[in-house]
Amino acid sequence: MPKTLARNPIALRRFVVYEALGKVPVFEAYKNFCKRFGEDVMTYVDYEFWYYRALHGELDVNYDRSVDPRQPALLELPMEMLWSIFSKASPIERLIVRKVCTRLQTCIDTMYNKINKISFGPHSDPIEIKYEEEVVRYQGYTDCSVYRLFLQPLQKPAVVKNMNPAELAILDLSILFRNPKLRLKYLYICVDFDIMPRFQQVLESLNHQLHVEKLEFYAGNGMEETIILPCLKSGTLKEIMIYVSDHDDETNRRLGQIIHCREAKMLKLYVNYRDNFPIECFLNCRRLTLVYYWSFIDAATTIRFIGILQTSTTLESFLVEKNDSDELLKAIRGGGSPLWNSVETKPESCIFKIPIANSDKFWKLDLSGTMVHLERK
Repeated sequence: MPKTLARNPIALRRFVVYEALGKVPVFEAYKNFCKRFGEDVMTYVDYEFWYYRALHGELDVNYDRSVDPRQPALLELPMEMLWSIFSKASPIERLIVRKVCTRLQTCIDTMYNKINKISFGPHSDPIEIKYEEEVVRYQGYTDCSVYRLFLQPLQKPAVVKNMNPAELAILDLSILFRNPKLRLKYLYICVDFDIMPRFQQVLESLNHQLHVEKLEFYAGNGMEETIILPCLKSGTLKEIMIYVSDHDDETNRRLGQIIHCREAKMLKLYVNYRDNFPIECFLNCRRLTLVYYWSFIDAATTIRFIGILQTSTTLESFLVEKNDSDELLKAIRGGGSPLWNSVETKPESCIFKIPIANSDKFWKLDLSGTMVHLERK
């Protein structure tokens, strides 16, 4: 009997009508239909058409569909309508959609991207990209498993055959970077030495500079700053945080010469101080903060920093962690002959005014908190 009905389209439509009138959910009804008559006798699109006609009281199974005006397919809609449709999609959903066809790829790549924060790291397998609060992990060896962390319920990872995890992660990241409308409030980059060349290729292939307000990255391979910073708009950077490897004076010297570091509203370095740390490299930076990196700064080094930075005509603010507080105050007060002709604003206030030669301005040196703060006033 089912085989006979399967060859009769009118009979099949009547069966669809009965299921619709019986209030069986459409997808469940279609699965039952396929089990009874086979999966190739009617497409889901056709089944859905007759199902919803019946549900709306239109029971004529001899209806000629050719008289209906043709409905435009999704891909035929104007680009503005596609932008509106996909504006509600998450960053991950957009990445998936753009892989369907070239038109959707163009749609996703040219629409405004609502991502504000991206983190790429850590150094090695597994690699994670964090879009806002959504984390995608890439891991594997000959194949790459991709899945979203913290997604409930847990989902089976997608497996991309013969794909290196780092390569796939960088490829997905490059899709976002190529969108000239991307506006990031925060970008974090931690790239292993082995994949830095591929990362560099992506950045250098861009036809525009990235708009980033706060940048954080590790300078552990020796040249990250020369690869990453030139690809960013210098005028949009408000804060740069860099973790510099121990004893890497060459990196420190290069940082002091890069315009992005000099123009940023705040340059924050995690460094190894040492007595001979080249603080003079940063005389042309506007605002500088140094944070210890497994090292300890003594009073003599702090005084050397302050003395050198006072010669800058550009520096507006300098912050460094305070250690040896008593020794530092004793040295600056100088037993009645204070350093740099400074004047303590009030007895024991730990705040000093340091005159600037040939100027009505002065340096304010504040040692009252947990940080040493030198500020031009």
